[in-house]
Amino acid sequence: MAAGECAFCEKEFVRWPGKKGESQRFCSHSCAMSFHHGTREITAQRDASELVNGDNPRYTQDERGQWWYHGAQQRTRAKVRACTVCGREFLFSVYRSGAMQCSQSCGQKAFNKANPARFRGDNSKRWKGGKQTRHGYMFIHQPEHPSCQGNKRAYVAEHRLVMEKMIGRYLTSDEQVHHKNGVRSDNRPENLELWVGHQPKGQRVGEVIKHCPTCTCHEPRH
Repeated sequence: MAAGECAFCEKEFVRWPGKKGESQRFCSHSCAMSFHHGTREITAQRDASELVNGDNPRYTQDERGQWWYHGAQQRTRAKVRACTVCGREFLFSVYRSGAMQCSQSCGQKAFNKANPARFRGDNSKRWKGGKQTRHGYMFIHQPEHPSCQGNKRAYVAEHRLVMEKMIGRYLTSDEQVHHKNGVRSDNRPENLELWVGHQPKGQRVGEVIKHCPTCTCHEPRH
């Protein structure tokens, strides 16, 4: 094996065998990094408070302006990068070279933006087949409905959808659908009635569900 002199510490060392050792100039990885680091331009010192994770004790900056990450056994160079979400600058090392966001919250925002349908519709844990019940009324998932455009609402009352199908057009904002028997979840076409304007409370006497076949509780008395 051929001997050589380290270009940094000037100590003699034994080169690797074969062609790999012909170009070997340093006795160790530490000497190689120290030599190349010394040839780099000096950068301006940065205030750690300007960086999101600058208060992390594992990151330090030397007199040449180079940031270092101190691992369990050795240090490695660190760099400064701007967050793709909030724009704030943060430090990252070779162990986080793929990190493009400064924090977990920014990472989640970036993920949600890249996957807008990740937790919507049938991908959501709260998905119940596209139906919801609110105050006794049934609502159907219809994000393409005209009443859902321009807002975050994606559900439309089922009785309104049934009425629109009956009359062959969309309902206007001043049109209401009345449940004849008073049961808000009973959206059979024969149980629905279209009203213009706000409908009053209660039911007509003849529409009230009778307690029994011979019930006369709601019939007028003379």
